[in-house]
Amino acid sequence: LARLPLGLATRKTSWRSSLRASSCSTGFSHEDREAFWKKGFVLRPALLDRAVAANLREHFADLFAGRFPTGVYPDEWHWREGLSLPGAFREIVNGWKTSPEVARVALSQQIGRLASELMSWKSGSRLAQD
Repeated sequence: LARLPLGLATRKTSWRSSLRASSCSTGFSHEDREAFWKKGFVLRPALLDRAVAANLREHFADLFAGRFPTGVYPDEWHWREGLSLPGAFREIVNGWKTSPEVARVALSQQIGRLASELMSWKSGSRLAQD
């Protein structure tokens, strides 16, 4: 759940243009921020350590096979080993509930800080869904 700065929703200008105009202290350039508003994403090289990314890639094979370390099922689970076509779209919603490995990344303070600073949220950010 993301919170907009107080009063932002009642201003006559759109919240997107208000956020776009503010500055960011994390090294997001003006071009990064404009690309984010146009495309919906911005690339951050080396955001995750290569070893962490490789571990997650391997770990998701276990999750899609129905092996959840916490014993908690995800909120949504699209693609199941042995049932779904190999090239079909895969999705696990709120995988952080199912796995400490996913939680370490999804609930990372660093990623939350980057998200809130990219959006210019002064009060921080919360994960609604990963």
